[in-house]
Amino acid sequence: MTTPNSTAIHSVREFLDKLKLDEDHGVEGIAKHWIFRGQIRTRGSEDGWPLLPKAGRKSGFGAGLNASQGWKDAEVSIGAGGTRETKIQPNFFAPHDIVIFEEWCSRAIAYMPALPSNEWERLALAQHYGLATRLLDWSLSPLIALFFAVEADDMNAGAVYAYLRPHERILPDKHRFWDIGSENGGYDANLLSVAMSDVAIYEPRPFDRRMLQQRAVFTYHTKPLEPVVPMHERETERWCKEIDRFGTDLMEFIIDGTWKRPLRRELSMLGIDRETLFPDLEGLSAQLNFSRWKGSYTARSTCHPIA
Repeated sequence: MTTPNSTAIHSVREFLDKLKLDEDHGVEGIAKHWIFRGQIRTRGSEDGWPLLPKAGRKSGFGAGLNASQGWKDAEVSIGAGGTRETKIQPNFFAPHDIVIFEEWCSRAIAYMPALPSNEWERLALAQHYGLATRLLDWSLSPLIALFFAVEADDMNAGAVYAYLRPHERILPDKHRFWDIGSENGGYDANLLSVAMSDVAIYEPRPFDRRMLQQRAVFTYHTKPLEPVVPMHERETERWCKEIDRFGTDLMEFIIDGTWKRPLRRELSMLGIDRETLFPDLEGLSAQLNFSRWKGSYTARSTCHPIA
């Protein structure tokens, strides 16, 4: 079995060449079959960042999830007609991260009165604004992922990860949180396949401008303590045309810290910068801080208004 492609890159052109976009159906294959994530630290270094959703990290709720990553049933006592009956209420107790998310929803309404009604969209919004969730951020664009790999921490190597899309896709109108990762997905074959998966893909509608600009897509992890790893580390076999082309289902493109700044400038010339990916005043300010404009400052105007 081949090992995953792990290769160093030094320019945008080299990165795109490694994605084999010049081959037949190369661009179409990349767009259709792969999603991309940029990290300012690689997954395998001593102080690296494994491909874990924030809820499963030590800095998130990892300790609180060690006991149980899923929902728990409960015995419920029901009284009727002077008698009491004990029944099993499935999925009664939510895992720690979902309890925190439910509190986020109850309080976020004060900051955003038009909060999405769909629980998946609320989860995506919470993820996008910093809450530790079971979602892991990816992008449909390799160049946007490259930006996030080089945007900071010039002392350490960053990486772009290209991940073969999971077959299982979350349908927000059909799937509930507790369906995913359960064997009780119902009789619908599509629901059942997602329910039994460890990782599923979620593509939200672009209800938020940042998500739209960043071409955001997420993976949802039923076991948030278990990182995404290439198939040879899982000791599993997969085959499809894209795996045959690249030899793996998870590619790693390493950017040494000394190359981060030149790549930031290349990407900025291509229109990929903080201002375009964060279309608000925060993005504008960050981009101006980075550009360090070197023009000539003009003296403060001494003109007086006409009386």
